[in-house]
Amino acid sequence: MAICYYCFLLAANFSKICFCFSISPARSPIFKAMFSTQMTESIQNVVEIEDFNEETVREMLEFVYTGETNSLTENSMKMNAHYQVVQVKF
Repeated sequence: MAICYYCFLLAANFSKICFCFSISPARSPIFKAMFSTQMTESIQNVVEIEDFNEETVREMLEFVYTGETNSLTENSMKMNAHYQVVQVKF
């Protein structure tokens, strides 16, 4: 199975943050739906983020990858809730 990479395209400053798909579906049913169906995000390999800044996206990705974060802000909690990011117990 090939590892797929996707990018968050941040509307606020037009920057991209790329990430590995293989971890994100385990932590978010929203990401799972986006990337495992023929949704625009899966076809274009891009998730457009309009409501959150780069720092918030990075905090969310840190939590997605590690299950921990050093800086859980109100905005990152909102983003985690928006994408239904959960901590996975192994």
